[in-house]
Amino acid sequence: MGVELFKQGLELFADQWQAPGTITLKPSADLSDYLELSTTSNRTLITAISANDNPLVMGKDATTGHSLDADDVIFGEDIEVDGVAYLDSDVIISTANGTDVNPGSDIDADLITVGVNGAPILSWDETQNRFALTHGLIPTNATTDLGVTAYPWRRLNLINGITARTNVADFVIDSSVTSGSATHLVSLKMDSNAVFAIEGVGNGSGGIDTATLRALFYGEVNFGGKSPQNCDSINAMAYTQTLEILGDYSVFLPFSEATGSTVTDWTSNGHDATTSETLQTFDTPPAFVGSQYAYDLNGTDEEMDIADHADFSTAGAMSVGAWVNMTTSANSTAFGVWDANSKREWRLSFNASGSPTFEAYDEGNSASIGRKDTTDIGTGSWKFVVATFDGAGVSAGINIYINGVDLDDADVETGSGFANQVDSAAALDIGFNEDGSSAPENYFDGLMWGPWMTKKELSADEVWNLYKIGKGLLDQ
Repeated sequence: MGVELFKQGLELFADQWQAPGTITLKPSADLSDYLELSTTSNRTLITAISANDNPLVMGKDATTGHSLDADDVIFGEDIEVDGVAYLDSDVIISTANGTDVNPGSDIDADLITVGVNGAPILSWDETQNRFALTHGLIPTNATTDLGVTAYPWRRLNLINGITARTNVADFVIDSSVTSGSATHLVSLKMDSNAVFAIEGVGNGSGGIDTATLRALFYGEVNFGGKSPQNCDSINAMAYTQTLEILGDYSVFLPFSEATGSTVTDWTSNGHDATTSETLQTFDTPPAFVGSQYAYDLNGTDEEMDIADHADFSTAGAMSVGAWVNMTTSANSTAFGVWDANSKREWRLSFNASGSPTFEAYDEGNSASIGRKDTTDIGTGSWKFVVATFDGAGVSAGINIYINGVDLDDADVETGSGFANQVDSAAALDIGFNEDGSSAPENYFDGLMWGPWMTKKELSADEVWNLYKIGKGLLDQ
C-alpha cells in the first residue's frame, strides 16, 4: 500500500491505529505539504504543514481568498452546523450576492441577538413580513438614508409596509403605502415649497404649508390687524388674556420687534410707538427675557412716543403698568402724558429716591394728586409696577402695586383744587417726560417690557393676574 507502518511506529491494535507520538501523513510525492495528527491537552489536532504557508483545504479544492497562511482553513463547499457555532473573533463575509439569513418556519426567530439575555434587538416576523426593532435606531451620519434603497431621497422613514413610490419627503410616518402615492400621518418635505402634511396625500397636497404653520406656531394671527414677529401661540393667548383683564384698554406694547423704529400696539386701536432711533442701533439692542423682547433704554437719549390721542386722556378712572428692571432708579419716568410746558395729565415715574410714583394733574387748577411707595424700587431685578386710579379726584383713590401687591404708603400732591385731568394734546411718552420747554428729561435707565394703559380701575385680583401672566412670559 506504500505506507511503512512499523517504521513510523504505527501499529494496529483491535481495529485501532495507535502511535506513541505525532503521526505524519504524506499522501503525495509533495513532501513539503502534508498533515500531522496529534493530541494536546486531551484535544485532537489536524495540522497542515506547508513549506509555502498554504492553508488547509477541506471538502473540495478552493481558491485562496482571505486565507493566507498554514494556520487558516478553506472550506471548498457548504458547511452544515447542527449545533451552535461560536465565533471567537471577527466575522468577515465577502460575497457579491449578499448574506441570506433564513429563519425558516420559526415566526419569531431572531436574526440578531446581542447580549440581552435572549431578548431580540432585531427580529423577523414572518406573519407581518417585516423586521421588528426593540431598540432605537441611531444613524452615524445625518445624511445617511435610514429607509430602503428604493427611497434614495429620504433621510428617515417609519412606515407600515414598504413599496416604491415617486413622492418625496425628508421625514415620513405612513399609515399605508401604495405604488406611486401614500397616505401620510405626518410628512415633512423641506425644499423651496416646504410642506408639513397631516393626513396629507402624495407629496404633501392637502397638508399645511409653512405660511399657515407660522401663523399657528408664531402667533401671526389677526388680533387687531397686528402680527408680532416673536409671538408664538402661547404668547398670543397671554396677550389676549391681558387685554381681557384690561377691559377698556387704550394701548398695550409687548415689544414684539427687535429692529426698525416702530413698536407694535397689540390692541385694535393701532397706537404704534416710534422709537428715537432704530432698535438695532440702541446701545444695547433688544434681547429675549423669557419669551419676550425686553428693551434696554440707556437713560440718556433712547425712548419712544405715541402721538396724542383721546384714548390716553381721561377725566375718570384709569390704570397703567409696566415691567421694569432698573439700572438707575432715581428721577426716571416709565411713561405718561406729561409735558411740563402746561400739558401734564398723568405719569408713572420714580422720584429722586427711586420711589414708584403715580401722579394725575389738573392743568386748569394747577394741582396734582398722587401716591407713592416710599421704598426704592431698586436695581438689577424685574418688578411689575402698576398704578390704579378710581377717578374720584383724591389721592386716596390711587394705589401703587409692586409685583401684584399694594404697597403705596404716602401721598404726592401739589397745589389744591384738583378736579379732573384735562386733555392737553400732548403725546404719550415712554422712557422719559418733557420739561417746561417740551424737551426730554428724566430718561428711563434700564430694561422695560409691556407698558399698557386702560380707562378702568383694576381690582387687586386683576393686578395679581396680570402679574402672574407677565411673570410666566418673562420667566421670572
